Amino acid sequence: NTQSATVSWFPQPVVDLSIYSPIVGANIQPDEYFTCPENPVAITATPGFDHYLWSTDANERTNAITTAPPMGGNTLVWVEVTDANL
Repeated sequence: NTQSATVSWFPQPVVDLSIYSPIVGANIQPDEYFTCPENPVAITATPGFDHYLWSTDANERTNAITTAPPMGGNTLVWVEVTDANL
């Protein structure tokens, strides 16, 4: 006797963050990004998730960060996503 079954594999979601660089004219994925306080930075998460929740309370795929870090400091930004397959 033989029997068949369908098996689906849903890997854990991976979120990559990217920032549009006008210098290269494309999205880049730097570990750090330096900017002036008056220039907001738009950070984009990987597409394909059901829900995005940023540390700034935004819930869209792209989040414009307008809070400038203190002089010589940094700002930590995170995103939590919900995967439709989990």
